[in-house]
Amino acid sequence: MIQQAKNYEPALAQDKSVKSKDDDFSEPVSVVSKSNEKIPELSDEEDILDGPMEIDFVQKKEPTTSIATVKCKIGHLKIPAMALDSCAELPIITPDIIEHIKAKIDKSIKHDLSGIATIPIESIGVVHDLPITLALGCTIYEDFVVVKYSKPMLIFSNSLLKKYRCAI
Repeated sequence: MIQQAKNYEPALAQDKSVKSKDDDFSEPVSVVSKSNEKIPELSDEEDILDGPMEIDFVQKKEPTTSIATVKCKIGHLKIPAMALDSCAELPIITPDIIEHIKAKIDKSIKHDLSGIATIPIESIGVVHDLPITLALGCTIYEDFVVVKYSKPMLIFSNSLLKKYRCAI
């Protein structure tokens, strides 16, 4: 235990005494102000602020482009957001999803996708008859073009939207 000096007097502070739970002695507690102004005593009464107050509001901004998405399942894998892209000509999926569901990629069919990105892209292949469950009892079987991308991605194309009479 560290002993405290009995003649302790803090500079620019108000003294308050706090009793320890274990002992019956009081030790000084200092409340130091950044300026020379006095600090009001703390009380159990309510305080009322009469002056103006600056309030900063945090506003969540929507992304500049909104993409319609739908939840679906591929086999037993739940996909939280399959993009419904009315501008996409081909349905697209990434290899990480294919590996997870253990489907086979037909590498003999490749598509030139240079028109859809700023850099030339070629597909890895196609996965045939991919079972996509949109709702209970509503499973469709479609071919998806497999494209390497840094994040998992599943895009439902314009042709499929028209085929299944989807409205966005």
